Amino acid sequence: MLFEVGKFLGKLHLQTEGFKSSVKRTDFYDVSYKRVARVVKESRYQKNLKIKKAVFYLKENTSKYKLPTGLPNGAMHIDLKPENTLFRNGKLTGVVDFDNSYNGPLIFDLADTLMWFCSKKGKFDMEGAKVIYKGYTSVRKLTIREQQSLFNALHRVFCAIILCGIDYLNHKKLPEKYIVWTIDNLLETQKNLKITKGEFQEIFKE
Repeated sequence: MLFEVGKFLGKLHLQTEGFKSSVKRTDFYDVSYKRVARVVKESRYQKNLKIKKAVFYLKENTSKYKLPTGLPNGAMHIDLKPENTLFRNGKLTGVVDFDNSYNGPLIFDLADTLMWFCSKKGKFDMEGAKVIYKGYTSVRKLTIREQQSLFNALHRVFCAIILCGIDYLNHKKLPEKYIVWTIDNLLETQKNLKITKGEFQEIFKE
């Protein structure tokens, strides 16, 4: 099933690479310095200690995981997770919820999918991630720059989902309970991902 997910995403990216839309879409995963600074400022009265600690962590760590310019861009699903996939007899029969889709670096979409499918109670399922990766690269080969950027993209997307959630919480668009869940499950997974960039690249190579 994980291989099927990777294969679908690879096919989607083959079809959308280079696509540019005139429709303005919200970049939910924007982790620019400007947005981080704004979220930090707007969270100064946050009473939940766990959320306050997460905000401080994002302030100190998000900038470590930059992506280079010039990576292949296209239309991304950016919310490909178990809840949005339909299976029958082990075969992927449908993908839903394209509400968050927008244009951006395709490697970020792959990293986002790895995050959602491979975060297990604060631990990253490396074997599952390898299966998704193999499914993806069976139809779309990564460029050298994309291979070199996957490690940062994965860490960046963990930070981005938490930052986005806290931003929406500050504007009363998401419940606190959901934000706490993402911190306990996703941010903890990112923190526990102790593997080095070199070791990671050795695992995820063509």
